[in-house]
Amino acid sequence: MSFVSKETELSEFIDSKRISPKKMVVKEVLVNYAKILKDIILITYRKFENPIWSNEAVTIVSHIFWQSIYYTFNIRLAMFLSDRAIILFNEYIEIIKSTYTNESEFNINKTDIKLYIYKRTIGPIHIIDIDNTNLSILNHLKRIEHVSNEFRQIVQKIFLNLIQYYEYTNKQNTPISIREEQIIQYIDYAIKIYIHILYKLSLYNKYTVIDYDWKFMSAILNRLIEIPNNLLSYLNLILNIIKIEYDLIYYTITKYKELHLEITSKLTNFLNFIREELTIEDIIFNDKNHAIFNEMSKFLTDEQTTNPHKLLFYKAQKKNIVKFHSTHI
Repeated sequence: MSFVSKETELSEFIDSKRISPKKMVVKEVLVNYAKILKDIILITYRKFENPIWSNEAVTIVSHIFWQSIYYTFNIRLAMFLSDRAIILFNEYIEIIKSTYTNESEFNINKTDIKLYIYKRTIGPIHIIDIDNTNLSILNHLKRIEHVSNEFRQIVQKIFLNLIQYYEYTNKQNTPISIREEQIIQYIDYAIKIYIHILYKLSLYNKYTVIDYDWKFMSAILNRLIEIPNNLLSYLNLILNIIKIEYDLIYYTITKYKELHLEITSKLTNFLNFIREELTIEDIIFNDKNHAIFNEMSKFLTDEQTTNPHKLLFYKAQKKNIVKFHSTHI
């Protein structure tokens, strides 16, 4: 694709790339968003070594990606415009930064940078109403966007925890290349364990319980830096618990559907119940759960990711779900 700059040319270019919604593979939207999210974080962190700018770039580029998807239904175009936005973001920061003689005084208006990049990527886009024949695709896209936002928050938490791990412990002198390697490792791991289950959850319109679950786990991730010496073991533990809880939510949704039962309110109740039956503190500090801790504090294998029901934690919580069902159905 040629590098376009003038607004009229950009508008014509984008319009020429619009495709029928029916030609889009919806799952590939989530997969490609995960790829661009990884690129945003790595490229901007490598460039500026500052998580603040990485997170700002994530906000801007994510908006461009999704606006492109909703307007054109063209994943390749969304990826192209997102890549272009990353380049523009880095260029803009470099230009403004060069005007400051004292780097400590460097500051930037976030609104200005957003307008600068939006105008050169999606400026001409005006989202139009979709016809009724494609409403199911649009609704599924909205659910995909919702779970992608959840994935984005997980990845950003991973990124910030790892940065803090190096910055606020005795590892400040770790080479940036080693830090990047670990960031890549964990983002790739997140893609491996979350994308498929989040896509499966997107097939159901159950935002509330997924949001509730994320808020609970997010609060735990925020506390990880308090235990820096064991950060990676605990990070693995929490990431794996989130993954297994998604699997359990999916299992419960499908189970209730089979029984033709309403589940919306019960999902939150069942999550509260199983968490009280087997708390994270129980897993960490209770010797009888030592095997679960050892299993969950390591990277899951491909087999464990695909078949989580073989994991000790899954089995224990599955029993608690059955216990919940016996008293609430």
